[in-house]
Amino acid sequence: MWTPTSRAQHSRRGLRYGSDLTDAEWSILEPFLPPPCRCGRRRKWPMRRIVEAIFYVLRGGVGWEMLPKDFPPHSTVYRWFAKFRDDGIWETINHHLVMHDREKAGREASPSAGILDSQSVKTAEAGGPRGFDAGKKINGRKRNALVDTDGRALRGCVETNSTRSPRGWAAGSNRDSSRLQHFGRDLDVDPDHPPAS
Repeated sequence: MWTPTSRAQHSRRGLRYGSDLTDAEWSILEPFLPPPCRCGRRRKWPMRRIVEAIFYVLRGGVGWEMLPKDFPPHSTVYRWFAKFRDDGIWETINHHLVMHDREKAGREASPSAGILDSQSVKTAEAGGPRGFDAGKKINGRKRNALVDTDGRALRGCVETNSTRSPRGWAAGSNRDSSRLQHFGRDLDVDPDHPPAS
């Protein structure tokens, strides 16, 4: 619930852009990001500015080339974004934040139940793979989201509309029971924080 205290705590005033990080937010993210290499050329841009530039693009929905001049070059920012995506850093950060928030709310760190939903979205002729969802009569892509029972995002993926269930999340003919069976394994549940039975 928003109170005057919580509004002040989460205020973005004093930051250059609404997507910039506060010192407290940066202290949470920094340990998950790669440290500078000991050999080779030194980084020209601080990692914090690169992450803030990534958040600017994602929050504003702008193209990489439309980054303001006070951020690092868009090619540098996109290269780091792709590296974090490919190395699984975004998933690691999300997993840590979900566990932290669940514990803060007095719940077990790892969820024992989740909700899986999908949404079919129309897409243009060009621009990547797409398929036809016969049930909804939509040609495009499908967005899948897995959340815990409080609505915290656990996983998400985008695939062609012709796929029945999210690839890698469920296998087998009885897809509902498969999803629940594979839930813990697919989330890479931390053994130190097993789900409640």
